[in-house]
Amino acid sequence: MKKIINTALSFSKNQTTGLSPYVNSVHIYPLQKGRIGNFADRSSWVLEYHSKNAGFIELRNDLGNWHKRRANYVHIYAPGCCYREDTREADFPLEENYFEFAGGDICGFERLINHDLLFAIVIDSEGKVGALMRKAGELCEINGERVFWKVQALFMETIQLLLSARKTSYGTWDIDSANEQTSFADEVEIYLRNNIAKKVRASAIARYMKVSESSLNHKFKNDTGLSPIARLIEIRMDFVKTLLLKGEKLTTIAGMTGFYDEYHLSKAFKKQSGLSPRAFKTSNMRSDVIKNQN
Repeated sequence: MKKIINTALSFSKNQTTGLSPYVNSVHIYPLQKGRIGNFADRSSWVLEYHSKNAGFIELRNDLGNWHKRRANYVHIYAPGCCYREDTREADFPLEENYFEFAGGDICGFERLINHDLLFAIVIDSEGKVGALMRKAGELCEINGERVFWKVQALFMETIQLLLSARKTSYGTWDIDSANEQTSFADEVEIYLRNNIAKKVRASAIARYMKVSESSLNHKFKNDTGLSPIARLIEIRMDFVKTLLLKGEKLTTIAGMTGFYDEYHLSKAFKKQSGLSPRAFKTSNMRSDVIKNQN
């Protein structure tokens, strides 16, 4: 019989400042009674898991279509997703497991979600994600905020599992079929992330994938809507933003993200974001001050 966990822990702003992605709260607790809830808007990313059938959810962007919360299904809700739960037909006793987190766009979850619904389902029939989430819950229940870094490490493992999932339909993925075949776009994405600090040309990616440059661009754009080089720029810029907020120097960041020098980095950053690196950092620091005052 599983140990009953009952914890709802939010980490302090001091611990999460400058990090992305990161878990900002862990919630694991028993449910004994079913109900239908009200619609709730989420301002952060949410990762939810149940080891047993947990009733249904209804999305405001998909009214009237109740999605079953099946056993060993992971639900990912992007910021702005509005939904309500109906647990009246759930298999009780039931354990609620969810993380609230930031940086889903940076770690690649934008690729997983259905952008019309701001929602994704990842099938995890072996319960691997659930086991990691329970472990985080146990640590939080016993040790509180002292386990901040251990929880973040477990979250990184969870991200790796979810991003390894194989697409079965738009917005639906399967972890356990991931080893059957890695998609073309996923292989390119792995190559891009592994070479983020290097000078990467389309010809080098094409050689790695054993296709022509035209086939590379056509196949990748068909799957993602972007060229491989455009996607590489996105990945680099997301990493640049994280490093800026951590206080790294521009010269260091340029070397870590494949730019010739800080001038080249600043020019590319402003073109992509509309702000200079300094203005971006100042703007985010000001936002954090305002949030803390409120």
